[in-house]
Amino acid sequence: MRTSLQTKKNLLLFGMALLILVSGCKKDDYDGPDDQPKSFKDLVVSENFKFETTHEVLVTINIQSSNPQEFPHIISVYEGDPSGDLQEIAKGMSNHERVYQTRIKLPTYLEEIYVQALSPSGYNQLITLPVSGDEVEHTFNVDQGFLIKDSQVVLDDPGCSSGCDNILTSGSNINLNSGVWCVPEGASVICGNVKIASGATLRICGNLICSSIQGQGSSGGELLISSNGSLQANNIQYNKVSPITNYGYLAESSGNTAIAAGCEFENHGILAVNGITNNSEDFLNTGTINSSGHFNNNGIGVNDGVINVSGHFNNTGNPEIVFTNNCKIVTTGHFNQSRLFHNYGYISVGAQTQLTGSSAKEMNMYAGALIETVDLHVNGNLFGPATGCARIDISDQTTIAGQGNVTNYMDLCDENGIETNNGTVGPNVTFCECFVPQTACNPGSGDPQYPDTDGDGVPDDEDDYPDDPTRAFNSYDFSSVAFEDLWPSMGDYDFNDLVVACDYKIVTNAENSVVDLIAKFKIKAGGASLDNGFGFSLPVAPSTVESVTGSQLVGDVITLSANGYEAGHLNNTVVIVYDEINTMLGTSIFNTVPEKPFVETDTTTITVHFGTPQADIGTPPYNAFIFIDHERGKEVHMIDHEPTSKVDATYFGTLNDDSDPATGRYYVTENNLPWAIEIPEDFEYPVEKADILTAYLKFSDWATSGGTSFNDWYLDEPGYRNNTNIYETYLE
Repeated sequence: MRTSLQTKKNLLLFGMALLILVSGCKKDDYDGPDDQPKSFKDLVVSENFKFETTHEVLVTINIQSSNPQEFPHIISVYEGDPSGDLQEIAKGMSNHERVYQTRIKLPTYLEEIYVQALSPSGYNQLITLPVSGDEVEHTFNVDQGFLIKDSQVVLDDPGCSSGCDNILTSGSNINLNSGVWCVPEGASVICGNVKIASGATLRICGNLICSSIQGQGSSGGELLISSNGSLQANNIQYNKVSPITNYGYLAESSGNTAIAAGCEFENHGILAVNGITNNSEDFLNTGTINSSGHFNNNGIGVNDGVINVSGHFNNTGNPEIVFTNNCKIVTTGHFNQSRLFHNYGYISVGAQTQLTGSSAKEMNMYAGALIETVDLHVNGNLFGPATGCARIDISDQTTIAGQGNVTNYMDLCDENGIETNNGTVGPNVTFCECFVPQTACNPGSGDPQYPDTDGDGVPDDEDDYPDDPTRAFNSYDFSSVAFEDLWPSMGDYDFNDLVVACDYKIVTNAENSVVDLIAKFKIKAGGASLDNGFGFSLPVAPSTVESVTGSQLVGDVITLSANGYEAGHLNNTVVIVYDEINTMLGTSIFNTVPEKPFVETDTTTITVHFGTPQADIGTPPYNAFIFIDHERGKEVHMIDHEPTSKVDATYFGTLNDDSDPATGRYYVTENNLPWAIEIPEDFEYPVEKADILTAYLKFSDWATSGGTSFNDWYLDEPGYRNNTNIYETYLE
């Protein structure tokens, strides 16, 4: 934090005395490790190392949905957790192919980014993605996006092509004592009672018709129906056979199917029963269950598939355990709810939905969930989501009894209104306003209720320009650039001849094309007696640019076009920010020598408006460069960044410069050293004449390792800095 001017003066006087006592500013006295270079010029680096602290990353985000009319999604990319009020480094919208793609520039040390996908339908997911190379790709599955599951089920059907110890054949009473018994694919076996002993497995890949499946003795073994298999049994002893896993077709014909408390039951295929009672604490359905009778749930269950009930669906029993619906339940009778139930999907009720009980006996509806019912009777807790909305469509009577409590963002849609209300309805409850999108599990309901004032397809609450159809999103970037200005000779490598803080806002439209580049520049230091200029080059034709404003020109070296960019360039748009910095500020060698007064500089705002919106304008800092002491052709760029067409090419290959334009090698010495660097932070640069190695103690390790070690060398970490040689120290 900068202090008052008087405090600065006192600190600067103290700094002068301190400099007499210490030798940090003198390169020759640098007391670094014996095996490390003592000065920047002594560095030995790889020819492939470009002194880059950032790298470009191509981010590709796909939206997967079974809904052919899925809404476009707003995609935001953050360097860190957005809960920390971080701005988006990239923001845009998925296209008609459900893809969002952008190039961003990230610090090389960054190992992950945060990506958020948001749609008007209520889909909202924020995830972290690892960054290990130059590409990051992720697919958001909208069909699963409204589900909240602790884990995803991995289907692992072993089949019968291997692992079978015995082949089951027809018989009256068959005892399976040990090993894996198989009904091979294509085989048909008819038998009476089949008893499976503990430690034995019956694996069905063909067709098995039997009277009963039982455990042998006090316990039984495992039953598995493969995806090509079918089992038709009069009775299955669920209290002794476990686990039971069905990938194919399982039909139990007599009485009510009662899944016992100790049975692990998974259905990933088709289950056909006359009625079902679940007492298990390990019940999972990802396939289809067809019950011609009631479905009574007294245990813990998860439905990721479809449950069709030609009777009532009764969720009763222990109020502390829960049934979770992530997909679809259809019952022709009543839906009776008197214990904990989580609904993330769709429930269709042919008669009355009755919600009773209190405390843990509650119905929780999550964002995008839907119930369609004839009548609704609430005499317990009905909780909507904390954000987004969930909906219940009622075609006839709605009753909220005295113990009824409806709260959070719950939408009750009864076209005739609530006929009886003796309970409590929270302030966020709505009536026929919630839009539930269509998914593979959910038919959806309602109309999208989002305003789009300018009609560009971006909802107002996500549109940074809700009244402007030509603009939609802001993305941001910040970095510093630091230059040495004695090119083509080596300098003193304090990297403070010019230090500029660059703050970019990139404005894009609904098609993610760039409309404006708004760049704010602040000169932090000018440790040069030469009167230098500063600018940047964009890889777009000048004919696409309608206007450039904000250039600070005080001399006559630069000629601007009528549109505001530098005249005379055909393929690139060159923007000159400053032409003569020392003249403009009325001083030289400022903010690098502690004993000299601090110079507060103004912020310069450059606005580039593209008459033809651009799909790509590169990434910041957009080939920033300086030109030296009024000589426009004497440009200095970062390593291997092409000069503009105004460059004086006769300087290449002279003195210490080892450029070779024929091979794309620019602004690098024979030992592969640069004249300019970029830092993705507010750079706290060295004091005058202090070699950067004497200020940043990990810079040498970073450079000599080719960027693999200490790629965060510029951060204020323990052991990273010699503050005596850093100018900002004298302003704190």
